[in-house]
Amino acid sequence: FLDIRNFSIFAQNKSPEEIIAYQNNVFSFIIEIINENKGIVTQIMGDGLMAIFGAPIEHDNDCQLAVNSALEINKELKRRNEAGLIPETVIRIGINAGEVVTGNVGTSERKQYSVTGQPVIIAARLEQINKELDTAILISESVYTRVKLNFKPINHQAVVIKGITESITVYQLV
Repeated sequence: FLDIRNFSIFAQNKSPEEIIAYQNNVFSFIIEIINENKGIVTQIMGDGLMAIFGAPIEHDNDCQLAVNSALEINKELKRRNEAGLIPETVIRIGINAGEVVTGNVGTSERKQYSVTGQPVIIAARLEQINKELDTAILISESVYTRVKLNFKPINHQAVVIKGITESITVYQLV
C-alpha cells in the first residue's frame, strides 16, 4: 500500500484540475516503477494505491520486487522533489507477504480484480503505522526474511495491529 502524506492539506486550496494534474504527475512514475518490477496496481484510491506482486503470476522473488519498487519510488520521489518537478511530496508505503485470495469481485455491471486476506489487511495497516512512527517504508518480518538488502534497516520493532491478536515485527527501510 502507498499513500501520499498530507494530501488533504495540499488539496484544500487547489482546483480540481490542479489536483488531478498533480495526482497524474506523481502516480505516473510510481505506476511505471511498479510495472517495471512485475507488480500490478489493483486500485488507485484518491491519494493512495494498492499494488500486488506475485498474483496472478508468481515469480521467484516477488517480495524482492516489491521492496525494490518501494525503494526506487522513494528515490525517484526524492529526485523530483529536489529538482522542483513536483510540489514537496512525501509518501508512506507498507509491504507484507502471505497467502491471499484473488479474483474478480463484483457484478456483471462492475467487476474488478481484487486481493483479500489477512496479509492485505496487515499491509494496509503498516502503511498507516508509518504515520505513527514517522517513517516512510515499513515491511513486515515475513517480507524481511525473503529479501536481500544491501543495507541494514534503520530500525525494527514489534507493533500491535488492530484486529491481529499477536504483535508483528516491522522493519523500517526509510
